Amino acid sequence: MAFAPLVQGQQSIGSIPLSICCNRTSNLIFPYGIVSVDRGNRDVLAQKAAAVENILQVKAGRPEMESTNLTVITSDGKFYSFLVSYSKNPGIMNWSFGSDSLAMDSRPILFSNIGQNKSLMDSLARKIPSVHYLRKTETSGPGLRLRLRGMAILQGMVWLRLELRNSSSLDYRAGSVTGILRNTSQVSRTATQEEEVSPVYKQCPAVPSGTRGAFVLAFPPFFCPPNKEFVVELRQTQPKRLLMLRIAKRMLSRAL
Repeated sequence: MAFAPLVQGQQSIGSIPLSICCNRTSNLIFPYGIVSVDRGNRDVLAQKAAAVENILQVKAGRPEMESTNLTVITSDGKFYSFLVSYSKNPGIMNWSFGSDSLAMDSRPILFSNIGQNKSLMDSLARKIPSVHYLRKTETSGPGLRLRLRGMAILQGMVWLRLELRNSSSLDYRAGSVTGILRNTSQVSRTATQEEEVSPVYKQCPAVPSGTRGAFVLAFPPFFCPPNKEFVVELRQTQPKRLLMLRIAKRMLSRAL
C-alpha cells in the first residue's frame, strides 16, 4: 500500500510502545485528567481508575492479541499515542508522563469548549488583577466573610476572584457554586425572575477554621440588564451553610 508523502507544514507524531498482558494491569499516569480514550480494537481493555481522573488502567482482553494502537487526550490539550502489543511478561507495568514527556504532541488540542482545557484555564486564573473598587462587595454568614477581590474578562469569560475568611470553629468546603441573574427588587426566588449561569471553571479549596482562602470562578459570557444583579451562591452541605455574594450591574459594567 502506498502512502502520500508529508507536505510542508505536516508533522509526523511518533507512538510509544506499550506491552500489556491478561493477568496484570498496566497503569498510565498523566499530569492532567483524561478526556478521551480511543482503542484500536476491543482486545485492549482500558478504563479510568475509580475516583481518579488522570490514571488509565490497561490490560489485554485475550492472549496473543494482535498489535494495535491506543490514543489518549488529556484536559491540558495534550495528545498521547501508544503502539500496543501483547507480552506474557511486560518489562514496564507503570508509566508516568510529565509535562516534558516525549509521548505528547507539542501542539495543544483545540477543544470545542475552552473550559475543557485545564492547563489554559489554570493559567488564566493567575491573571485576574486585584481591583480597589471591589472592596465593599462582600457578604457574611456565621463566622464567615466572603469578599470580591478581582474581576476580569479573559478569553471571553467572566472571571471572579473571591476571598473567604473563616473565623468559625468549622472548616468550610463549598459543595456547589452557582451564578444567578435576578431582579434587584426580587424578595424571593422564582423561576420567572432569575436565570442560572453555571461556572465553566472553579477553584474552591477547603478553608480551615481560623484561616482565609482564595476562590477563582469563570462564567460564560452573559448579559446583565439594568434591572438585574449577579449573585454568586456558595453552598456547603455538611454543615449546611449558604453564602450569597451580590454584584451590582454597575460593578459588572466595569469589567463587561
